[in-house]
Amino acid sequence: GTVAITQRFSLQGVLPVCGSIPQLASFLSRVAGSAMAVGHMHTSISAPPGAPLPFDWSRGVPPPPKRQIDDLPHPTSVEQQKASYARALEAQLEAAKRTIAEQTAHAKSILNQAAEEKKMNCAMQIDEQVMKQEMSLDQQTREQVMQLHQKAFELKTQLEHQASKLTMDYKQKMMQDELAHKLYSMQSRQYEVRTQMQQQQVDLARRMQVLLEQQHWPQDRWQQQQQQQPHQ
Repeated sequence: GTVAITQRFSLQGVLPVCGSIPQLASFLSRVAGSAMAVGHMHTSISAPPGAPLPFDWSRGVPPPPKRQIDDLPHPTSVEQQKASYARALEAQLEAAKRTIAEQTAHAKSILNQAAEEKKMNCAMQIDEQVMKQEMSLDQQTREQVMQLHQKAFELKTQLEHQASKLTMDYKQKMMQDELAHKLYSMQSRQYEVRTQMQQQQVDLARRMQVLLEQQHWPQDRWQQQQQQQPHQ
């Protein structure tokens, strides 16, 4: 009986190395099928299909009936085999759980590594974009500075031109003022000379009148001299 149940519930080739949940589910399905086969076997023992026909007593004393339990495992052996099988099943379940946990940890490690690589790639892309934008800003800054220098040069040129023009105007006005001052001086001198000449003529006329009065010159001769003096 021990040999029969051992053959039926042999652990070799029945318990797989469960590496994943689908394999464990398949293994449990196989265990359920084996249990159903055992139940069917016990049912057939109560009424075996090859039971002998009633014995013919006219032929003598029949032999003793064959024991039906001889081909069946003892309940104690069944319990032992069941406990051993349950322990093996529990060990396989724990091993499968550990394997799944290790696979999950490995998958997480791969996921984290891939995420880190993506982060590095994203960071490199962002750094490249920032570098390009900085280069563009530097180029714009240089262009703006060049435009400012050009505008400052133009304004400085205009300022120098205006300053030169104002300086030239000042010099021209100064020359005109000097000419006008000289002309005024000449006119003033001429006026003074003319005034002095007129005053001298008046003084001369007075002296002549005094002399005439002193010498008793005729009045008509004195008038004649007065008429002739402006022509002299």
